[in-house]
Amino acid sequence: MIALAYLQKNEWSKGNGQCPECSGVPASWHGHPLHKTSETIGHESECPLASAIKELGGAPLMMGEYKSDKKYESYVTNGGFLSTRLQVTES
Repeated sequence: MIALAYLQKNEWSKGNGQCPECSGVPASWHGHPLHKTSETIGHESECPLASAIKELGGAPLMMGEYKSDKKYESYVTNGGFLSTRLQVTES
């Protein structure tokens, strides 16, 4: 379907790869300082672009659907920059 392909092509097209409608983020953003857990990945529940994709038979990634056990933590690098790294759990 041409319409579905068009919508999916534009799904993560805003700025740094966000949804142009709801500013949701794709799975590749997991680990970003604002998305250290999997709960914040995907489209917002009321996103019109995600709804249109779903209506045409697509499967948009909705917030809460992305699953990962990885958790990230913020830290300051030796150069003084804020960054993230995998959180280490002590056994």
